[in-house]
Amino acid sequence: MKKVLLIFFLIFSCSTPYQKQGFAGGYLDTQLSANTFRISAAGNAMTSMDRIQNMILLRASEITLEKRYDVFEIINTSSRITSSVFSQPQEVLTTHTPGQAPSSATYGGGSSTVHKPQADMTIKILKYSDLNSNKEKLEKSQDYGRKYFIAGETYKYLSQSLKN
Repeated sequence: MKKVLLIFFLIFSCSTPYQKQGFAGGYLDTQLSANTFRISAAGNAMTSMDRIQNMILLRASEITLEKRYDVFEIINTSSRITSSVFSQPQEVLTTHTPGQAPSSATYGGGSSTVHKPQADMTIKILKYSDLNSNKEKLEKSQDYGRKYFIAGETYKYLSQSLKN
């Protein structure tokens, strides 16, 4: 039991790394059409919601650049926190010494709640020409950073913090 708890602690003592989805969390993407993708990310209990949301933005920028597009548009996004309760049973240890009354000690017991962030985003990848725009015009737009993201800039900004 102690080995299981040690492994559990080692796996979940750090926030989820930027990686494809695995045992400790990560991102997952699905192509829905030629230029539409759904990206999901899930973290462990040590991962912040900000980190998970940045993961899906970074993955969106990677997909956009891999497909040789310039911009991604956020079509839909959602985030949530799932909670799980873990209970540890209480143990009673009783010792008997000849000639003395038995003595008992109680160990453990209780429960703890673990919160894990998750986020999903649907994007459409675009070229500047699809928007009748260019990088400079888009950066001045009110929708820049809310609806439209320049893939190269987003990648540059987020990859430094998430890939270390």
